Amino acid sequence: MPVPSSSRRTSLFALLLYTAFIVYQSLAQGGAWMCTGAVLEVGARISRSDMLANVVAYVPLGLLLVLAATRPWVGPSGRPPLVRVLATVVGSTIAIGLLSLGMELVQACQAARVSSLYDLIANVTGGALGVGAGLALRAAPTLLGPRPTSSVSTPDVRLRLLTAAVALGWVVSQTMPWVFAVDVGTVRANLSFLRHWADGAPLDAWRLLRHAGAWGAVGCACRLLARGRKPSLAAFVLTAGVSLALQLLLDANAPLSFEELAGMTVAGVVIVSSVLVSREACHTRRWASALLIGAAVAVAAYELRPVPGAAVHTFSWFPRVGLGGLLGAIDYALLFGWFGLAAVVAARWADADGHAPARRRWPAGAIVLTFLLELAQTGIPGRGPDLSAPLFTVLAALLAAAVLADGRGDG
Repeated sequence: MPVPSSSRRTSLFALLLYTAFIVYQSLAQGGAWMCTGAVLEVGARISRSDMLANVVAYVPLGLLLVLAATRPWVGPSGRPPLVRVLATVVGSTIAIGLLSLGMELVQACQAARVSSLYDLIANVTGGALGVGAGLALRAAPTLLGPRPTSSVSTPDVRLRLLTAAVALGWVVSQTMPWVFAVDVGTVRANLSFLRHWADGAPLDAWRLLRHAGAWGAVGCACRLLARGRKPSLAAFVLTAGVSLALQLLLDANAPLSFEELAGMTVAGVVIVSSVLVSREACHTRRWASALLIGAAVAVAAYELRPVPGAAVHTFSWFPRVGLGGLLGAIDYALLFGWFGLAAVVAARWADADGHAPARRRWPAGAIVLTFLLELAQTGIPGRGPDLSAPLFTVLAALLAAAVLADGRGDG
């Protein structure tokens, strides 16, 4: 019997851990056990936040299932055989559907839960999107691999894709809940913070620091990805412009803030100045280190920000995210998932530049940092310290490591 390679073991471990998290989040605080509820109930109203949360939660599950359950394949033409692709799509989607169905059946026996057909559809939809992403990652090295005459120096096509995900991931987190309206009233409402700032509203230094660190990390990702000075600056300006444009059209309560604009400006000045004084070929390790530092600053500013007048809470050894507002839980998961992804991406770029210890130490350090920040919250008013932040960081780091390791050493 063949022994699974280290890449498949990583994928399998990440899959099992994430599946356990999905089960926990689906059944935790379900109340008394009483099998009197309807099974797969069809309500009169669909909750947008519930649907969004269920779709997003199952995307990583589908991706990990593809990476863990199958080996990389290449047909005679250099492309994956159609039959195996279809078998992977159908088999993975059925597996996700059975898991989701099992959760819904159990929830019918919990007093505080509702077994919903809408949730089942959303879960399968998210899982199918993840399966598609997994298949795309499998095909990426063949379809996007560097040409023999290419001068681009990169350790892996997937590393470039994940580096782009670091930059775009922050934009995605800042444009929740991804509902847009193209009209003057929406733009005017989203710019209302400028009027309140002119009235003398106090500046939130913690939020400014968070955005400055995050946009600094985005700028470093653009520098690593584009390599040349002009392309990297163009990528950074384009990313910032897209983020601002989308937030102006976002149908939400004041998505933009003066702190975000100020933080983006501070980061932009630092990034532009650093790029202009650097050589055309960037010093990979330095930019990778700066990427990780910027992401760590953003997370630390979020974690250490107090809420005046609020109570201090004790540390919980059980994840509590998702047990309250679902949209807030998605935002929270995106932040720490982004941090875990940034840590792995930065570490792999440093490793490719000859700093091998970074490969394990930097992601491990990011995980330890999130845990220490959660412990520090026990003395900060208004914070709810628990294991959620380290858990999301671990899951994202494992997912990124599984994506980067996929296909190496498989016999």
